[in-house]
Amino acid sequence: MTATRATNRIPPTTERPASPPPATNSRPTASKPTKPTIPDICKAKVKPLLLVGVDGFRWDFFNRGFSPNISKFAAKGVRAEYMESVFPTKTFPNLYTIVTGLYPAYHGIVANSFYDPVYNQRFFMGSRNATQSRWWGGEPIWVTARKHNLKSATYFWVGSASEIAGYRPNYWYLYDGAVSFMDRVDQFFKWIEMPEDERPTMMILYFDEPDVAARRHGPDSPEVNEQIKVIDDLMGAILHGLKERGMQDCVNIILTANHGIRKTCCNRIIYFDKYINTTNVSVRNSGGFGDIQTKSGNVDEVVEQLRCKNKHWKVFKREELPIRMHYYDNRRIPEIVVLPDSNWIVRPSYDPDFTSCHGANHGWNNLDPDMRTIFIAGGPAFKSGLIIKPFLNIEIYNLMATILNVSPAKNNGTLGRLHHILKNPPPISKSSASLPGKVCRVPQESAILAVRQNCTECICSFCHFRISILARHAHITTYIYLNEKDNTAPSLRANLTRSNEALKMTAEQEKHSEQHNLPWGVPKYENAMDTCTLYHKQYISGYSNIYHIPLFAGYFLSDKESTASPNKDTCYHRDIRLDIATQTSNCSNYVNSSYEKGHLMPKSDVSFDVVTQSNSNMLSNIVPLHAAFKT
Repeated sequence: MTATRATNRIPPTTERPASPPPATNSRPTASKPTKPTIPDICKAKVKPLLLVGVDGFRWDFFNRGFSPNISKFAAKGVRAEYMESVFPTKTFPNLYTIVTGLYPAYHGIVANSFYDPVYNQRFFMGSRNATQSRWWGGEPIWVTARKHNLKSATYFWVGSASEIAGYRPNYWYLYDGAVSFMDRVDQFFKWIEMPEDERPTMMILYFDEPDVAARRHGPDSPEVNEQIKVIDDLMGAILHGLKERGMQDCVNIILTANHGIRKTCCNRIIYFDKYINTTNVSVRNSGGFGDIQTKSGNVDEVVEQLRCKNKHWKVFKREELPIRMHYYDNRRIPEIVVLPDSNWIVRPSYDPDFTSCHGANHGWNNLDPDMRTIFIAGGPAFKSGLIIKPFLNIEIYNLMATILNVSPAKNNGTLGRLHHILKNPPPISKSSASLPGKVCRVPQESAILAVRQNCTECICSFCHFRISILARHAHITTYIYLNEKDNTAPSLRANLTRSNEALKMTAEQEKHSEQHNLPWGVPKYENAMDTCTLYHKQYISGYSNIYHIPLFAGYFLSDKESTASPNKDTCYHRDIRLDIATQTSNCSNYVNSSYEKGHLMPKSDVSFDVVTQSNSNMLSNIVPLHAAFKT
């Protein structure tokens, strides 16, 4: 093939032969350098960054023992326990999320194929119109680099053949599966050997294995293990080639993937036409997730025909999907989304010619463990020998922008979220106006504390009796919401005592809580606000003394903790660290309203800790919640 050129001409040294050699993904060897060491690349203020994307490399493939080069690379750099993909866990949405930092609903590539009702056209990679700019939202990292006068180069990354915001990479190729993996690695070395004024700083390589092998043969097949070895040898070739050129400490490398993969079975397929007339709808996607667009707008009717009719799926109207999936606000997302259980897939109807169910698939809920993937990074910017907690792939864009020393475009990631893996991270904010709220603690003055503890006014009319009972038995009077029919006063009294004592945290305990729950720092406010930062052992929150509601809550939740059973404690009470006047979200506000008392810090997420769960019932954690959302 011949290199497809952007506006800037590709130098002759990078042009490919007209007839490429036959594709082979057999285990490669590193090409020989055409030059000795190139010292100027190591002296550059901004070191080159190589993003390597491998398709379908599930997080646990790393542990199979077939990737010694990747293991060595990880040991010398940074490795995440795993990385979460975004929903849907499909190739194009996730590859484009990695380079933009946006959820699919915001960058527009909402599936591998989709329909746009305004354009009245269908998108799928390989279609004649797929490179049109109008499909591609957001700002991919190669565009960000070019806007900051850095050159960029891509080899087969999603979106890189399209002009986006007026830019393409300086060097790019139309996708051609006939190009061998090693040819792509050789091109990387040609790029870094270019003269300084032509050499790209941001480079991206894409490889479609082990996904292809897994979908054909299953994730546990010998064929997948062989492709893991191929990917490992490619990384070995890159690392060895850099060492031969004296650049092993001069190039930053990120190795990641778009999604995981799961084995499928042909006897675990749910067919839509068993429940609905599929001629009256358009089934836009099937497999690990399905979506349906009605032709006559009868969304409720179709949902009713599908919902609860099969125990192995969940059916949602688009707007009813869990908010954490961020899969709603885009016209390209169909009206109905169907989420099958793990190991099940959905199809429009039975097709005897459909046999790919014998292999593997992806697309399921992004919290599914088999949809997890890898993140490994190394080079002069990264710390060494570090294993970090999981994170979502929307964070990679900001990380790359930081390494390239460029300002990121607006995105869904958190700037600074991955600063802890860098040797010399820059300040997160240059604005002197951005400051965290003051820390509010249990008052030391006994008079103030007494006022907050010994208030005789009860917020809820039905609390008077129970308050007096608690006062007699425990000499405690505080604002609490209890049902008069409840006979658990001794237990609640004990919980309240422990709850208030737990609020008395030392400076060391506050520091530990921050490191555990907000490792990238307490949120700051751009404008001066009357707020309180409130520390707990298991979470940290920010409270507005103006609006009388919490503004944020941050916490860390492990897999083990997330499976704990919830405690039934419903003792709502005031926070003694806050002035009484700032806590007016009382029971009377909720009477005859459409709102319920909602927990900003989810009560169920701290069910493993009785004291913290009790404190999650404080007014400093309560926000008005539409009754329909109360579970």
